[in-house]
Amino acid sequence: VMATSTPAIALVHWMNQTHNALINYSNRNASSPLSNVQLFVSYCTAVGSAVSVAFGLATAIKTRLPPAQAAAALRFVAMPASMVASASNC
Repeated sequence: VMATSTPAIALVHWMNQTHNALINYSNRNASSPLSNVQLFVSYCTAVGSAVSVAFGLATAIKTRLPPAQAAAALRFVAMPASMVASASNC
């Protein structure tokens, strides 16, 4: 999904990281307990980093590239945003 407005970027990446968090929670090692605080901090860090990277990249692309090139480049914003969120969630 290519989001172009700020609310759409935030919503799409929040939904994606919520989905990823649910998958990670389902696949967790249950013999190694995590507190609810640790889970909440990990979730907030992943969502915050994904939204920040996506918004920052989208803004940079929109301001530095012509509209036709920006539209093509915006398709690739989700990948680095998800990668940073995954790395920060470890």
